[in-house]
Amino acid sequence: MSSIIAVDFDGTIVDHAFPAIGKIKPYCKEVMNLIKEAGHKIIIWTCRSEDDMGQYLEEMKEWLDENEIPYDAINENVVSEFAPYPKIYYDILIDDRSLFMSDPVNWVIIESELHKKGVL
Repeated sequence: MSSIIAVDFDGTIVDHAFPAIGKIKPYCKEVMNLIKEAGHKIIIWTCRSEDDMGQYLEEMKEWLDENEIPYDAINENVVSEFAPYPKIYYDILIDDRSLFMSDPVNWVIIESELHKKGVL
């Protein structure tokens, strides 16, 4: 069964360095690709927004594309029945600020947890 995975950008995919883009977290790209290859939808969930005239959001999009990090949407729902709401719908959230996240974010552990949940 396909899941919707929401993934934070700053602090989760890359190190915190806002407004710059930090260094990519080790093993992140590999796990993101495993998620996509398993048929899941990926939403990048970020505070980078159009409010800053789109500069930081556009830089992030370009970085994701240049680094071949897969995603289906950014700050948008991928299911139409949840579309009118500002909160995105997801089955799993990967975010450095979540209660059970390791510090620093460890994508090897994230992969292991996704296997335990039957996502990968």
